[in-house]
Amino acid sequence: MPDVRKPILLFANHRHFLHDNQDWSGAINQLRRHAPEKKIVVEADTPKEAIAALRAQPDVLQLDKFSPQQATEIAQIAPSLAPHCTLALTGGINLTTLKNYLDCGIRLFITSAPYYAAPADIKVSLQPAASI
Repeated sequence: MPDVRKPILLFANHRHFLHDNQDWSGAINQLRRHAPEKKIVVEADTPKEAIAALRAQPDVLQLDKFSPQQATEIAQIAPSLAPHCTLALTGGINLTTLKNYLDCGIRLFITSAPYYAAPADIKVSLQPAASI
């Protein structure tokens, strides 16, 4: 049985290998035909790409390195183009920049900042359960 928890990702680097890397609908439709149980996650690097991607109806659209203003604009038009698509912001999202995006209308933030943060000093104490 296929693992439905793992989505199919279609990012710019993947699209370079397609016959027509601007044919968002064709690519997404082909993915849906071959793996209908999977969520399709696409990434857009520009507002123009985001609009083209939304017209193709992905399950999730990641906006990579969008400014707060660009993110707001896409969030406002997305419901009319792809009402069931979840928008996500990625690229440059960290504790310092997050506050700039909180009012843009997008609620899913993807960050790699924890991977680059200083390690936390966590202490764990294990003890046997008390006898009953």
